[in-house]
Formats: sequence, structure tokens, C-alpha cells
Amino acid sequence: MHCFPKYPLIQDKEQQKLQVNNLVPLATRRGEWNNTPLSTQTYEIPDYEDLSRHVLMTMREYGLTGGASIPALEMIILGLETHLRNIVESAIDVARYRKHKYSANDIVSAIGIDPDGPKETTPETPMPQVTLHIEDLFNTLEMYPHLIEPCGSKLRLPSITLENDDMIDTKYELPPREQNDEEEIKEEPDKRTAHLGTTDELKWVLHDLITTT
Repeated sequence: MHCFPKYPLIQDKEQQKLQVNNLVPLATRRGEWNNTPLSTQTYEIPDYEDLSRHVLMTMREYGLTGGASIPALEMIILGLETHLRNIVESAIDVARYRKHKYSANDIVSAIGIDPDGPKETTPETPMPQVTLHIEDLFNTLEMYPHLIEPCGSKLRLPSITLENDDMIDTKYELPPREQNDEEEIKEEPDKRTAHLGTTDELKWVLHDLITTT
């Protein structure tokens, strides 16, 4: 379901004549807003122009006819850059740790040199270029899911329907145990279905295990 911009509705005919020039640009800009690419399509942080279009489009969807100030756009871009920087820094730390995972030193330096190693002077060599791959980002987000979903675990807890120990109903009714005849016991069970049983039999097995321990 798409939300369309809500344009101001003026009932006064005299005001309609005065505001007609202001309503026409709103209708023409609607196509520009819809054609503005999203960050998921461009794979980059939006610039001020694209971001202002997205912000204005969202404002119109909720019935706000005003504009967006430049400091507000700057704050949004700063938040996006900081969020992206945190993800990249975490990916670098994870890739660096996996590279020196089996090192005897617990502290991994920024340039990958063991501080407790030999101090011999070696000729300067260019540092190897390290490229972050999609696997590094996958491992990072798998280890630190809060980077992209800070409150994910908090929001999912109510949906799990967990109960406290004092709220659990301890009443448990066991079905009557089936009594087998002696003739049936003497018969050799079918090996193909010897490990199969009913739900009631499983409840009795668990009950016997709990009561005997």
C-alpha cells in the first residue's frame, strides 16, 4: 500500500485563487519524489538533494506542508555516516582478528605486528592491501547484529510469550497406562516399528524418568 502526498484543501474560493500557484508545484514535484532512487538502489548515502526529496515526500505523506531546514538534513546525514562508519570499523576489527586468530598474543596491534616479538630493525616494506569482502561483513553482522537492529532482541521478547517460573501451570495429567496382555508381551515386536510409540507412551516414559531420579 503506497501513501500519497496530502495536499492542503482550501474551502474558501478567494483563497483558492491566491493559492493555486502554490498547489501546482506540489503536484509536479510528486513525480520527482517518486523517481528519486533509494539508498538500497544506489548503494550510497544520499546527498542533500535526494535526502531533501525523501524527507519532503515523507512529510507530505503525513500531511505536513512545510519545508525541511538544512540543519535537520545535516543531522540526518551525520547520523547515516556515523552508522556506516561503525559498521565498517567493526568489519575491519573482525577481519583483523580472524587474520591473527591463532596468535599467541592477546593484543592485536593496529598494523598487525606482535608487540612482544623481536625488535630487530627490518627494511621498510609496503603494507599489504587488505580488501573487505562480503564474507567479512556477513561475519560482522552475525557477531554484532545490534549494528543494524539495535533493539531487535528487546522487541522480539514479548512475541516469544515467555512466562515466569511462578506463572507456569504445574498441573499435569497423565493418561491411563495401557495394560498389555501376557500373550501380547510374548510376541516378538516388529523391529521396523520397535522404536515408535504414541504420545501417551512418551509421557509415561518421561514421568518414570523424572520420578525415579
